[in-house]
Amino acid sequence: MSKNFQAGPQGTRIKSDCQVFYKPGSDPLKMNIESKVDVLFSKTIRDLAETTFASLGVTTGSVEIKDFGALPFVMMAQIETVVKRAHPEIDVEVLPDFKTHAQYETSFGRFRRSRLYLPGNQPKLFLNAGIHNPDCIILDLEDSVPPGEKDSARHIVRNALRTLDFFGAERMSGSTRVSWVCRIWSLLFPTMSTPFFYPKQKQLIRSSPWRPRFNPFLKKKSSRKISTTCPF
Repeated sequence: MSKNFQAGPQGTRIKSDCQVFYKPGSDPLKMNIESKVDVLFSKTIRDLAETTFASLGVTTGSVEIKDFGALPFVMMAQIETVVKRAHPEIDVEVLPDFKTHAQYETSFGRFRRSRLYLPGNQPKLFLNAGIHNPDCIILDLEDSVPPGEKDSARHIVRNALRTLDFFGAERMSGSTRVSWVCRIWSLLFPTMSTPFFYPKQKQLIRSSPWRPRFNPFLKKKSSRKISTTCPF
């Protein structure tokens, strides 16, 4: 008997997101979609879902999607998540178009006076983040995201960085893969309080296609000392 897989938030007060339920099987893919905007966008939503499943190579099983106003990049992320939970061997990435307004770069000497941290699994908070005019926006994949939603959050953040307009705010990420796919050149490292963190940070940097610059305004004196004497 096939196991049911799910991606998306729980509860009844869901906004700008969706729930995707997938049960692998041998029969041709069957899809049932419920949406609060079904009257206007039913065909668009179905076409997007079918295209995403096809891009991931999934043609069998049954799917149920409950849409609560999710933008296309969010639905694509949740579909990719549920498919990869059911089929971990799939390594295909389904990327939304890289919008021109999302392709701006940053500079080392720019101001970083304010940082707006947003949980990576809460796309409803991404949409208007740029209008608050922060110097930096961090779509967080660390403590603000429950362990069981890390995979979904990575897909959502990756897609958001290729789609949304953050009005020139510097975008930071703690994931080299997300940064590379989205051309984000600012990696945000956790505080390094002891040399224990050297090997992990060294591996992270050497696997990246760029050379990092450390933030000289680290809170802890020990972190500042370690970052400036780190041998990589």
